[in-house]
Amino acid sequence: MLARCESNYARLVRLLAMRERKTDPSLTVNLHTTGQRSMTVTVEETCPYTTMLRLELSALHEALPGPVMRVRLYHDARMAEVTAAEPYQRARARYDYPNDAMHQRDEKHQWNLFLSDWLAHVQDQGLHAGRVWEGLPGQA
Repeated sequence: MLARCESNYARLVRLLAMRERKTDPSLTVNLHTTGQRSMTVTVEETCPYTTMLRLELSALHEALPGPVMRVRLYHDARMAEVTAAEPYQRARARYDYPNDAMHQRDEKHQWNLFLSDWLAHVQDQGLHAGRVWEGLPGQA
């Protein structure tokens, strides 16, 4: 899981570098040539050693909203961790199973895995990616 968090950090830092100015709070990356799908990355909080991001994928259909995740970047450790995913506010590292809310035992790990897959998709399909993604883990 630590390697995945490090890889997610590297991708997110490169993605944030695509903003026009460092003071811009958000960045939208179109995922297809039709421009129908996009991902918006918003910087919600910046501190000396951490940054809190909100990642939101556009909805597929009005009845099916797109996923929203909050991710904390730890700059000193060079790691990114999913801290919340709507509709949940916080995730514990482990859950007893079964539980009243029916959380999976390793739900936080699954959220970080989903973020990794999501960022890989943006890296492959993002129209604004260009040379920003060169040299990232998983690139040929």
